[in-house]
Amino acid sequence: NRLDASRFPLLLQRLAARLHLKAERPFNQAEEAQLCELLSLEEHALSLLLGACSYAFRQAIAKNCSASKLCAELVKAGFDTDKAESFATVWRETAPQFVQQLKDRAAIAPLHLQAVDWRLQCTTATSEGARVQEPHCLMQLQLCEPKPQGPDGRRSVHMQLDEAQLEGLLHTLDAAQAQLDRLA
Repeated sequence: NRLDASRFPLLLQRLAARLHLKAERPFNQAEEAQLCELLSLEEHALSLLLGACSYAFRQAIAKNCSASKLCAELVKAGFDTDKAESFATVWRETAPQFVQQLKDRAAIAPLHLQAVDWRLQCTTATSEGARVQEPHCLMQLQLCEPKPQGPDGRRSVHMQLDEAQLEGLLHTLDAAQAQLDRLA
C-alpha cells in the first residue's frame, strides 16, 4: 500500500505479462535492483511484493474471477482502493491473453482423437510349449494437439488389451457417453 500509485500498474503489467512463464522470473537481478531503488524497498520486501502480486493473479485465474470481483476481494483483504483498481485494470486487459497462454502451454492440454486403428490377435501357445487361446486387442490411437506447434503436434498411443481390459475400457467409454448425453 506504500507504493507510488503511478508506478504500481506498470509493475503489475510486467508481472501479468510474464506470469505464464513459470520457470522464469518476471525481472532479472539487475531489474530487481533497479526496482528496489525506484520503489524504495529492500530486496526481501520486493520479493514479497512480487510473490503476493503473482499469487493474486494466480488465484484470479484459478477462481475464474472477473476484474471487478478481484478488485472487491483485494479491498476486502486490506489493499488500498487505488491498488486494487490497478489490479482490476491490468487483469481486465491481460486476463483473456493470459488464459489462452495457459491453455496453450498446459501439460495436460486436451488432445484430439484423430484416428483409431485396431487388430484382434490370438495367442495360441506359450514359451513353455503349453497350448492356450488368449485373444487380445492391439489398438493404436492417433492424437493431435488442437493447434499443432511443429512436428511434435501428433502422437500415437499403442495399447494391448486382454478381454477383461477391453471390457473395462468399453464400460468407461459408455459411462462417458452417458454423461455427455445427459449434458446435451
